[in-house]
Amino acid sequence: MRQRCTNPKDSGWENYGGRGIEFKFASVTEGALWVMHNLGLHRDKDLDRVDNNGHYEAGNLRYATRSQNMYNCRLTKLTEEDFEWAQTVSPLGVSKTRQYMARGYTRDCILGVAAMAVIEKRKNWKNIKARLEKLLPTTS
Repeated sequence: MRQRCTNPKDSGWENYGGRGIEFKFASVTEGALWVMHNLGLHRDKDLDRVDNNGHYEAGNLRYATRSQNMYNCRLTKLTEEDFEWAQTVSPLGVSKTRQYMARGYTRDCILGVAAMAVIEKRKNWKNIKARLEKLLPTTS
C-alpha cells in the first residue's frame, strides 16, 4: 500500500499516489497495528478503502470480500442493487453482466442476450440455459 502511494516507480503509482491517494500512517508497522487493533485479522478478506478516492488512513479502511472490493472501484458504474442482481440472478455471470450494464443494458435486455446465447449455442450456453430455466420456469 505504502509503495504504490509514495513511489513513482511502483507499477500501481498511477492509480494511487499519482491521483493523490496517500498512506497516512507514520509507518507500515503503525498501519498494521491499527488494522489489527481496530479491524482484527481476516485472512479470507481483502483490506479495502471505504471511500475509493480517500487515503489509506484510520477510519477509511475495512475488510471486504473480493466481490465487494471489485465493486468499490472507479470503473464501476452499477448501483449496489444492480451488482447484487448480477451476482445472484443474472444467467450470464457477474463479469459479463457488469460489462453489459456498464454499456447501458437493462436487466430485461441482459435476459434477452442470455436467451440469444442459448438459441445460437454460444460459449457456455448450457450453463446459461440452466440458469434461465431456474429464473423463468417454462410451463409444459
